[in-house]
Amino acid sequence: MKTIQLLTAVIISTLLFSCKESKPVYANENGETWELITMQRGSLAGAESQPLPYQEHYEFLVDMTFKKNRDEKDTSLSGSGTYKTNTTEEGIYYNLSYKNTAPSLIGSCTGNKTETLLLKPDGKLQNSWAMCDGPFKVYVKQ
Repeated sequence: MKTIQLLTAVIISTLLFSCKESKPVYANENGETWELITMQRGSLAGAESQPLPYQEHYEFLVDMTFKKNRDEKDTSLSGSGTYKTNTTEEGIYYNLSYKNTAPSLIGSCTGNKTETLLLKPDGKLQNSWAMCDGPFKVYVKQ
């Protein structure tokens, strides 16, 4: 009976640890910046990349806040908020919560003020908006 309880405790601890929220490690003490490099319409494999209609980047700061900026011709949009990370087998998820930001800047399937990004093992950051017919965007660290 004690063996079953010990085994159960080990399994539960392992599951909790594998899904725990983590604090990312940065290359420098100021955080990191991710620049948009490619965008395609839809999530189908082989979908054609579009010319970038604007420049866009995220800044993730060590105090767990972020900034997002988009520059397009004579227009500039910016937003900010807080984020949390979650490490899984797929990579590191960045779960962003915006504060007072134009909805057009937020790439979300839910229509609320949250956005999810995935840092893949290949070192590229991608959005999840393509799952609901938004553009699929890929970012690289600067």
